[in-house]
Amino acid sequence: MWFLVIILGLAAGLFDYDWPPAEAVLFLAALAVALLKKHHITMGLVILAYLYSNVYLAVLFNGLFPQHLAGQELSVQGVVVDVLQQQSERQQLLFRVDHCLSVVDQQKNCHFNGQVVLNRYLSEQQPEQKHQSDRLAHLGERWHFVVRLYPVRGFMNPGQSRYRLMQLAKGVKGRGYVRHELFSRRLSQAPWFYRALSNWRSAFSARVDVLKGLSPVASSAGVSNSATSSSIVLGPGISNLVTALLTGRTDDLTSHQWSLLQTTGTVHLVVVSGLHLGVLLGAGWLLLSLLPRLAPLDRRWHRLLLLTAPICLLLPMLWIWPSGVAISRALMMALAVLALRGFGILLSPWRILLLVVVLLLLSQPLYLLRPGFYYSILAVALLLFVVSGGRHRALFLHIQLVLLLGLLPVQSFWLNSPDLVSGLANLVAIPLVSVIILPFALLLLWMPFPIALEWLQQLEQVFWQWLELCVGLNWGYWPLDLPNSVALLLTALVLGLPALPFRGAWLLAVLVLFFSAKLADTDLGADIKSNFMVQVFDVGQGLSVRVKSGDQQLVYDAGPKFRSGFMPIEMVLPPLLRSEGAVLDYLVISHNDNDHAGGLESLTPFARQIIVGQTVLLGGLADAPVDILDEPDQAEASTVLCTAGQQWQMGVVSIRVLYPPAFLRHDGVPRSDNEYSCVLHLQSKRHPEKSLLLTGDIDQQAEQWLLNSGQNLKAKWLIASHHGSASGNSLAFLAEVNPEGVIYSAGFNNSYGHPSKKVLERMAYLRTISIAASPIRFKEYNTADLGAITLSSAPHHKPFWLIEGRREQIPLRWLWQP
Repeated sequence: MWFLVIILGLAAGLFDYDWPPAEAVLFLAALAVALLKKHHITMGLVILAYLYSNVYLAVLFNGLFPQHLAGQELSVQGVVVDVLQQQSERQQLLFRVDHCLSVVDQQKNCHFNGQVVLNRYLSEQQPEQKHQSDRLAHLGERWHFVVRLYPVRGFMNPGQSRYRLMQLAKGVKGRGYVRHELFSRRLSQAPWFYRALSNWRSAFSARVDVLKGLSPVASSAGVSNSATSSSIVLGPGISNLVTALLTGRTDDLTSHQWSLLQTTGTVHLVVVSGLHLGVLLGAGWLLLSLLPRLAPLDRRWHRLLLLTAPICLLLPMLWIWPSGVAISRALMMALAVLALRGFGILLSPWRILLLVVVLLLLSQPLYLLRPGFYYSILAVALLLFVVSGGRHRALFLHIQLVLLLGLLPVQSFWLNSPDLVSGLANLVAIPLVSVIILPFALLLLWMPFPIALEWLQQLEQVFWQWLELCVGLNWGYWPLDLPNSVALLLTALVLGLPALPFRGAWLLAVLVLFFSAKLADTDLGADIKSNFMVQVFDVGQGLSVRVKSGDQQLVYDAGPKFRSGFMPIEMVLPPLLRSEGAVLDYLVISHNDNDHAGGLESLTPFARQIIVGQTVLLGGLADAPVDILDEPDQAEASTVLCTAGQQWQMGVVSIRVLYPPAFLRHDGVPRSDNEYSCVLHLQSKRHPEKSLLLTGDIDQQAEQWLLNSGQNLKAKWLIASHHGSASGNSLAFLAEVNPEGVIYSAGFNNSYGHPSKKVLERMAYLRTISIAASPIRFKEYNTADLGAITLSSAPHHKPFWLIEGRREQIPLRWLWQP
């Protein structure tokens, strides 16, 4: 019971909205001590766990990078804690700052110490100044950099609210980049321990490179083995799958391979998890069980070796593999079992699991915010349910069925729903990887026979071909609402519980409850079909808007793509669409600029029809007839030019294209990309008061054309053009639209100063002259402040929208910033 009590107290402290007053903390601490003295263990432990979570968060937020130093040039000294990424011209470091001065005033101390993530762009440095080995920073070395740092912030979208806390949990207090590489210099070499660790990782990577066929094993790599030499060349080598299994690095996996893994729900096989530990521990115990036959040992010595040697076998690999929830849980369970057996204590697997959960949450309460924590713990719990029922011929199939039904609701909640074919895919993929490919790869790592490498390649081909076959079945996604999720979890429990009497009757009861809930939801069908919802995503200095009407969707713009290849929209919209089992009926890309079209490639697979403002777009989309289909073809996306005068219906929403006019593309006048922005007007047929104007990046010249065109520009809500730039959003245009609310999609502290001060002044002026209006007009909202902004239908069929920012939906103290 006390396990569950502690977990409940930790969760209450983590999700509490605001910091408790100091007096309340002291009172609760005294109360907890008094309750424990009176043997009221349950209440005392709940209060202590609650206080523990609060203290943990307070320590976590202590020493954050201060906002007033954001963007300033700073001279910092410190130690390289880890090399996160390394390429020929780019390096990403986890750097511990222990000395910080302002570049503007060298005598002014920054008063900041802590770990930051630093990006180095080595191409900025002249190659003749240093050798490549001198330019790269290594683990444990002390360096001096001139940097610009920013507080850890992250995007605030559905499913992304935890980013900041996750970074703080890793000890990251800020992020930034090296400003002037010419001033970067190494102050001292790494201590011997870090050099040994770095050499071991380099040696391991060299071994993996040999298997990949990329390089021979050189004597300088630090690997000595009589079976190999620098002259050995080992055929074509292994592929990306085994590289990911051995090193935990998934960077080499192609986008297609990632898509296969995500669709089939087999990502857990290629990330380092309990599977890796289980294989190594199993191999260690198997070898040690044979030891008495080879060398007689005293029983106590044999027992000691049996308990400790497998863990020692793990240590070298733990320095290679990245840590995570699954591997932490598996390692802690293994250590708990070994420690308890060493002391002669026997506990049931359930008690060991609960003990490990409590220890994990005490070491890191933020595990409660990580999907992997729930996947890992629930999977082990379901396995214990099934295995405790005894062995039978169909045990493996039984396990797969229970895991599929039990984990689907959790995956759906975290917007990570796999295809329904995932159960079939895992049925073959799990034993293939865990029993054959991974042990075989670990063995070949130290005994790389060419013929065995060919066998391994064949096994990898079988793995990928099996996933391709499963995806080709196209069973689709199952969008899970609350009744579906509850029904699946209950079904998994009914099938998993051992010796459950009247199992068939229980399954029938679950089905009755499920269909009763479904029938109760049918009355809401008409409301859902008439729903008109708008989401303005937080993509930084860019724009991406989703419009839903019933079961149809339109997305306007795809946000930016950064130099690293990261696309903010890729982390938000594709998971949402998969969880809903939905596609994009219309994908509108207003114009070519990266901050509007950068994420196009991540959304194209979901699009039925793509509407573009310019003929030449990212990815080389072709010109097409100027016809927009009311019912786009789902099989293949067609590309259409956006031209004034087009209109179509999407559910209850009427959509009109107001700009650009057709002549703009043919008059030969050179124009900026912004002047081709596709402008859309959306309005509900059922509630005309619900209307929205999407303006892309149009400037005041385009706004004047719209004013002169005689078209109806009135809209209740306006997405400000060009993120609130003064080049657009003219006073006359804003007055004509006369919106109730204006939304800026802008990056936090962006270098452009958007929204412009001039635009804010225009808004303030219009607000004052419309002060008598009800409701007050020209209210302003910014994604930089609120995160993703949602306009949703008011209850009871009221003809207006409710506005809600993502930052308003999370505990206030998660956003605390000094």
